[in-house]
Amino acid sequence: LRESILDLCDFDAPVMLLGETGTGKELVARALHDLGARAGAPFIAVNCATIPLEQFEAMMFGVAGGESGLFSAADTGTLFLDEIGNCPNEIQTKLLRVIETQEFCELGSSQLIRVNLRIVSASNEQLERAVEEDKFRQDLLFRLNNVVLQLPPLRERSEDIPLLFTHFLTQHAQVYETAIPQVDAGDLSALLSHDWPGNVRELRHVAERRVLLARRGRGSVSEAIRPDNEGEDVPHSLRGAVAIFEKQLIGNAIISHQGRMDAVAEALGIGRRTLNEKIVKLGLNKAELIEG
Repeated sequence: LRESILDLCDFDAPVMLLGETGTGKELVARALHDLGARAGAPFIAVNCATIPLEQFEAMMFGVAGGESGLFSAADTGTLFLDEIGNCPNEIQTKLLRVIETQEFCELGSSQLIRVNLRIVSASNEQLERAVEEDKFRQDLLFRLNNVVLQLPPLRERSEDIPLLFTHFLTQHAQVYETAIPQVDAGDLSALLSHDWPGNVRELRHVAERRVLLARRGRGSVSEAIRPDNEGEDVPHSLRGAVAIFEKQLIGNAIISHQGRMDAVAEALGIGRRTLNEKIVKLGLNKAELIEG
């Protein structure tokens, strides 16, 4: 998988990511973006399953004289369409045209807007069946699956678990401003013996619980894996408390506004750029929050 990402990151061909829920499809999409020529441009992720039908077209293409859509927001960068199989039939034709021409009109306007972006899509189901059932356009599928990457579940790629776990430990230790917990032989054994039904998503949460346990000078991976032990504790510093509070507050706002980031920023009273920086720093995943 790593070799495939490196091979594809500098090309603009559409890529479709297939895998179980939680296998890290957005992580792969971000890697394709961050390692490629568009790294300095926007990476916009949207979960198609969470957008209400009546708002889908406006969110994708924008409204004339109003809020810009996701295609405009992703201009020069990458638009990641997660759970693409949930895209409404009536929108699929317009989506196909935008992918083919990189042109579209906002709702209420006949003025063509041209963009230059890369499309990465993802699904946890085989879309060929949806095509057979007339739930998904075959021509759209052919445009999206120019290159297909199959993401195996975490239980089938045990060699990746220690590296991913260390990455998430480092990420959460930075958020909570504490030392990165050491991974010993017992921890490694626990990581490799667990079957990870929640895949990469579960691994990320276990790493966060391990960091929170470490704040008390105790804990192990086995303890962090147990679902009855959240490992949460009163922070030892004001910055740690602020991090936890901000994470909860921003997460609740994202859920409340269904991932509409302009509305989230306005509700929180901060700029969109500040919001994006905090989301990255706090390790928040918009798609996971909206899915619940």
